[in-house]
Amino acid sequence: MDHFKDTLNIAQTVANEIVPEWTMLKTLLYKRYGANLHKTSWISIHKLFGDVVPNIPGLMDLVLTIPATSVEAERGFSVMKRVKTDFRNRLHNRALSDLLRIILLSPAESRLSARHCC
Repeated sequence: MDHFKDTLNIAQTVANEIVPEWTMLKTLLYKRYGANLHKTSWISIHKLFGDVVPNIPGLMDLVLTIPATSVEAERGFSVMKRVKTDFRNRLHNRALSDLLRIILLSPAESRLSARHCC
């Protein structure tokens, strides 16, 4: 929790209160939903219990924005390896950044058509 303390503070979340609130929220959810807990959403939980556990929404915003895998980072390094070769070792950071952005964010060639260009 200490690693994310600054981020949680920006979200106006009191880090020291998260663990007791989380324990309380779990108890409330299992009492209310029981085995049907998987059928509810964080939006409905926030509406019902947001006043009781005011620090949990900030935590959930943080958790839901953390990527589940490192695939995007690995893909970025793989593309950078292809772009910054021995022949292009003098690329400035700005040029490298621009090239990587074009490659990573542009649609695949197979999805392009001349119709969209004109």
